[in-house]
Amino acid sequence: MSEIDPLKHWAESIDDPHFIRVVFDCWKIYRGKGMDYTQGQWEQDRLANFREAAKDAKITMLQCWSALTSKHLHAVRKYVADGRVESEPIEGRIYDVINYMILLLLIVDENRDSALTDKLGDPIGHPPIPGGVVVRR
Repeated sequence: MSEIDPLKHWAESIDDPHFIRVVFDCWKIYRGKGMDYTQGQWEQDRLANFREAAKDAKITMLQCWSALTSKHLHAVRKYVADGRVESEPIEGRIYDVINYMILLLLIVDENRDSALTDKLGDPIGHPPIPGGVVVRR
């Protein structure tokens, strides 16, 4: 029996082209901005920007994430409240919020792995994702 590629299976099982386009657009923005923000380190460390900014400000990566995410959430809340946007289409802010949530998951996973490493002297985390990207090294 051959193994099923979960990503391919997921993509083939979705029959909503609009949903697929939205997810793809989100990924394009994630990749494009990620390449800029990490200054070429994106493939090695998707959190390089948060790591550096948090170190410079002497705060945690979670605190840094919260500060950077708040402007996008504020814009979305304002749009919900009065239907207005100021500087860019609301879709861009929504994509940014989605991508910041993905980055939050990476930070949480890294923090969990670090805490377990400190506690047990041996890294314990989620099993590796086949073909996945290592977040930190």
